[in-house]
Amino acid sequence: MTWYLSALVAALFYAAQMLGLRRLQRSYPIPVYMAYIWLGAGALIGLVSIHTGEEIGGVNWLCVLGAALSSWAGMYALNRAIRLQPNLGYIDAVGMLRLALVYGLSLAFFDAVFEPLKLVALLGIALGVLLIVGVQQVESRAESNRWWVIWQLLAVLCFTTLLTCMRIATTDGTDARVVTSLVMLIAGFFYVASALYGRQSLHPARDRSLLFFTIIASAVANIAFFTSLASTPNLAYTDAVVNLRLVILYGVALATKVDRLDPTKALGVALTFIGAAFLG
Repeated sequence: MTWYLSALVAALFYAAQMLGLRRLQRSYPIPVYMAYIWLGAGALIGLVSIHTGEEIGGVNWLCVLGAALSSWAGMYALNRAIRLQPNLGYIDAVGMLRLALVYGLSLAFFDAVFEPLKLVALLGIALGVLLIVGVQQVESRAESNRWWVIWQLLAVLCFTTLLTCMRIATTDGTDARVVTSLVMLIAGFFYVASALYGRQSLHPARDRSLLFFTIIASAVANIAFFTSLASTPNLAYTDAVVNLRLVILYGVALATKVDRLDPTKALGVALTFIGAAFLG
């Protein structure tokens, strides 16, 4: 499977994961459901790796630990930003900085080739995402609280570190599934520690079938994403194509009448699709 096809699969299943996470927020504190999903998906990916005969002997443990810490800290920072800024459009707008960072890192450290047409495609996807999520002004007491920007910038740095560590960990031929499994398991235990520190119950009292569904979606999404990341010509290409999940989520919102068809968002969908096609 090529990096591009893997990124498309990741986009589809990350959208499914996002829907599951949004619903689980009604039933569990964030560290609790994240612990179940990360540990469950990590264990599932590990079983797949064992079944296919992969070994962990040559794993770069420093990069694995760095990726796990970055994953956990990045999600924590992102959730703090969401709590302080109810307009997700602003948060996604700041999050687009990650594309620029990983693009530059790929050119500087991973022997990526500068391709002007694909750079234009990346910019098109970034603009498309901004049009889909919207950055309109909203009335909120959070407007005067700018700490959400700091938290989101921290999340951007953490997720950039995650992508970089994952790429380094797989450059020596180590299977992406092995590294992904270890990163998710370690990050999952960080979530368990967070839940215990906050004296939150880890008993799965509600929505067990939804937990199972989200674990499956997360496992497939992360296998596809990090498999793509291991072979993509530029880290930013995979990251950009996976943004198609926002198009999928917008389509679900239209189908369920949660959102309505908007010309600006339709333009964003078109730009995202065209940009993703050029990257392929």
